[in-house]
Amino acid sequence: MSPTVGLACRLFGLVVLVWLSLGLSSVDAQRRSVNIWTNYGNQERTGANLNETILNQTNVNKNTFGKLWTYSVEGFMYSQPLYLENVQVPNRGQYDMLFIGTMQDVFYAFDANSNNLIWKRDYRDANLGIYPVPISENFPLAAGNVVGNLGIESTSVIDMSTGTIFFVTHTKEWQGGSWLYAYRLRAVDVATGADKYGGQVLINGTFPGTGQNNVGGILYFNPKSANQRISLALVNNQVLVGFAGHEDMNQFRGWLFAYSATSLQQTGVWCPSPDGRFGGLWSSGRAPAIDPLGFVYYMVGNGGWDQGIRNFGMSFVKLNVTQYGINVVDWFSPWNNRAMDLTDQDLGSSSPFLIPGTNLLVGIGKEAIFHVLNRSNLGGFNAYNNNQTYQEFRNNNWTTCCKYKVKGGPVYYPRDNGKGTVYVWGEYDPLKAYQFNGTYFNPNISSMNDWWNTPYLGYAGVLGVTADGTRPGTGILWSNTFYIGVAEYEVVTGILRAYNADDVSKELWNSRMNMSRDDLMTWGKFIPPTIAHGKVYVPNSNNSVVVYGLLSMKPPEPPPTTGIQTTGIMTTGIPVPYRGGAPQLPLYNIDKIPCQNAAITLEVRPFRWHVDGQLSFTTRAYFYNGQAYMPGPTIVLKAGTQCNLTIANLLDRNTPVGSCMYHSNSFHCPDTTNVHTHGLHISGLQDNVATHIRPGRNQTYTYDVPADHLMGTFWYHAHSHGAVNLQVMGGLVGAMLVEPADSYVLPTDLQALYSKSPSPQVLVLQHVHFGGNDVNVSNSFTMFDYPGASAAFANAAEQYESYPPSVAIYNQSNVDFYTVNAQFQPVVTIQPDDVTLLRVVHATAVRFIELELVDPNGWCQWQTIARDGVFQYAPYQQSQAIVLSPGNRADVAIKCSSAALGRTIAVAANPRSTRDPVLGMENRHSQPIVFLLSVTDTGAGKVSDFPTSQAPMPYYLTDHANDELSFGGNNVSSILLSAQANGEQGINLKAFPGFEVAPNQRYVDRLCLGNVYEFNIMPPGAGSSSASMHTGAHPYHQHVNHFQVVGINGADPAAAADVVRIGEWRDTVPALALNGIKIRFKTESFTGDMVMHCHILQHEDLGMMGLFDVAPAGSD
Repeated sequence: MSPTVGLACRLFGLVVLVWLSLGLSSVDAQRRSVNIWTNYGNQERTGANLNETILNQTNVNKNTFGKLWTYSVEGFMYSQPLYLENVQVPNRGQYDMLFIGTMQDVFYAFDANSNNLIWKRDYRDANLGIYPVPISENFPLAAGNVVGNLGIESTSVIDMSTGTIFFVTHTKEWQGGSWLYAYRLRAVDVATGADKYGGQVLINGTFPGTGQNNVGGILYFNPKSANQRISLALVNNQVLVGFAGHEDMNQFRGWLFAYSATSLQQTGVWCPSPDGRFGGLWSSGRAPAIDPLGFVYYMVGNGGWDQGIRNFGMSFVKLNVTQYGINVVDWFSPWNNRAMDLTDQDLGSSSPFLIPGTNLLVGIGKEAIFHVLNRSNLGGFNAYNNNQTYQEFRNNNWTTCCKYKVKGGPVYYPRDNGKGTVYVWGEYDPLKAYQFNGTYFNPNISSMNDWWNTPYLGYAGVLGVTADGTRPGTGILWSNTFYIGVAEYEVVTGILRAYNADDVSKELWNSRMNMSRDDLMTWGKFIPPTIAHGKVYVPNSNNSVVVYGLLSMKPPEPPPTTGIQTTGIMTTGIPVPYRGGAPQLPLYNIDKIPCQNAAITLEVRPFRWHVDGQLSFTTRAYFYNGQAYMPGPTIVLKAGTQCNLTIANLLDRNTPVGSCMYHSNSFHCPDTTNVHTHGLHISGLQDNVATHIRPGRNQTYTYDVPADHLMGTFWYHAHSHGAVNLQVMGGLVGAMLVEPADSYVLPTDLQALYSKSPSPQVLVLQHVHFGGNDVNVSNSFTMFDYPGASAAFANAAEQYESYPPSVAIYNQSNVDFYTVNAQFQPVVTIQPDDVTLLRVVHATAVRFIELELVDPNGWCQWQTIARDGVFQYAPYQQSQAIVLSPGNRADVAIKCSSAALGRTIAVAANPRSTRDPVLGMENRHSQPIVFLLSVTDTGAGKVSDFPTSQAPMPYYLTDHANDELSFGGNNVSSILLSAQANGEQGINLKAFPGFEVAPNQRYVDRLCLGNVYEFNIMPPGAGSSSASMHTGAHPYHQHVNHFQVVGINGADPAAAADVVRIGEWRDTVPALALNGIKIRFKTESFTGDMVMHCHILQHEDLGMMGLFDVAPAGSD
């Protein structure tokens, strides 16, 4: 049975608590009742819990108080957790419960006394096409105030009389061939999560007005320009849902909706600025104040104002909300409201609070002035000053515009005899306390803590107060605060602080005093801590709610996990043990994750990689559903479907913002990431490598795979300029397969090969290399063929706080080797007289690899069926070697005769000198065994013959050998990959200028959609006396559009046959060592940026990258 507890209300200073006990047992005699059922704990919004009997000024210290556990959730949180005690959960018992929603549209109910989940509701449904809304779709220019998705953003509210919790989801829903963007008010049972009153109602409405976007004098609610940030409120049996915009974008308008708390029927709609602009209700997420008579008080943001007739921008408003509608009863607007509006001194950056036992309302916004108002007469407007109000005083001694803003809002500690203390912490300003004497505030600061001397903009602290009534020594002021960073534009480091509420200059404890135990990691923006019964609950931006309390209250540790796998995947936080001298292990089959009209999330986290019997080191890895993957899971797409891939950067270290805010062709931002879908024929706007996902942020990429996209083998990897080499070599890679549309028909022989059971194995080749002094650097993470990496990291160690490798090398000769699916020399089982398909992904950043069968008896043969995700032209050729540039893929069919039964055949990396004129003599790997083939009869079905049929090719891969050629706007005909004199690398003697520069400086050339272009891709010194085999080939990679090889300059095509063949399709090809290579491609399907670069990724980081601008067909 659901709990039913009477709504707490305050009337003329007398606290009346009505407790109805349906389904609730009596409260424990050792504690007084605490229910945080609404934002800031009560309708007055004081933020004070005066029934805290456990925590006090003595026991909150670094020796006895600290982190107890964390709750893991999916998605960022911007809302305060709510808390109910003694909830009777059917068939499970009685629990204290904690409730929180996330921006992934998932809502959780936890046991508040352990990290056990009671229930959760997930409002995403890939089968129905329902997803959270990427913020870039509603607010494309958002600067980072909200990171990733828009989902459940505001704090929920609980109706204690019915045991119902209300919250708002934001979704994009595929309906009738288009996307519907929807806000929905949800109602569920607190004990079970079951729907109530139909479960949900779509938020929508109209209001008369002549402001922007009115239609015939009527305004229509637009969910794409609205942002539901302000917390929900409950009054007079009505649930209030307010809206503003995001960073003043998209001509937004403030809205307020009222819904019945027992039927979800809409009962009222109000616009604060119907004839002007804006008028948002956002208040940094803080709920409105509600007085004992049921009147509601909002502070409206900048917007239209007309002397309080219909438009209330920059105003306090008093509303009467009933089942019959929403009506303005009274209002106040500062005398300088128009100047405030022009300078964005948003009055509505916070929300007011009531002083209990009085008739006073107090509010403070960005202007940092306390307005103390009489609730019976708020004051209206005076054109010369605010003398008509009850009291006014400034929070600082400065008058500088646009600084010292208050956003998190003040909290109030009621004391004896009607007195009390208000606490406030503004930007660039110390934490301050002011005393209320029962009648007026003393405008002089009573105590202050000057931890504010920081060069960073940070929004300062979000506060809460606890005490055991007025008992001395129990008052504590809590602050959820940023620690360092630019909180307005990114996720930053967070810290929880506890101060003596009698004198805030005395800090009792903070979460960085014992960081190894108590670190909060990142800051949850504008989220006040929830404190109840000795525990403090604080959401961070690492997808977790951190719980603090007396260490004596910590639950026992779970027993150690056993059965950890040893083949390249980590299933818990315990490192995978290395294999030592054990025999070679069977190839690990990487998990395949379908993403076909679906959404998946990959997290980037630190990971200890133990390579079988060779070495171990700390690096970055993809995690999926809590598991670490090295390499990442294989993502399976399908032509004609959509994949929503979220990359959540959970690296808990901070890269200095300044070093990441500008373009640089050098190593920088090691823990900032993104993702590139290497080889897919999709828009560069969707495969956007200009994005930067800093630590604590996430980004959702929406990939619309064309219906005629060719089936094939592709891969995904990190592509954040300045750290691409580091992160790819470190393991942020994974295979990606595209399945064909249902209408696509493969020839029978190819179908038999690709549909075999078990399915063809995916082999992800990775290069592990620690060079020179890299191994010995102890204070920073250094890796992989990066010139000067050791010095760069050592010098920046304190600044970057990156991950120490603690490299352990078990065999000093093996610091430069390849792994397959994260294994050293694994065994691939094949049957005799059976054609087996291997889908090989060369997921590396530096080396060429030339795979050869070590088979002097000639028992085995192989053919390359596809290259870079595109079928070769039949007949498929036998080859001595499978030569792969960094980034290449090859679908290889292999067959061994029955004479090889019981034998093991090695596959080696053999850089033959006969290929020197083509590949040069640099960056070519040698390894006696990369993997092994065990010829074993398993009894599975067999494919007896190599395929001979030609696979159908899509329209965007038609032969261009005889097509008419076009020229770009700059008439560029060659792409020269070369070093620059200043140490940078470049294309056509120009280093990459950055994604942010003006268009006339950004592009190598301007192309038109639908035209065919030809380019010579040339290495340094091509065609001149300076050309040398020692120069080496540079692998040229192009995004969006595959290209066709139409010429091999200065080399015999037969000599280059193992490396590249004329007529084949590639997305990555070596610019051959002496004279380069000639390619053609058609700019099909997509306009916008088309990236190309050298796939020796340290060269890309140093500037060997450029952009084509693909303009619409027919453009000049």
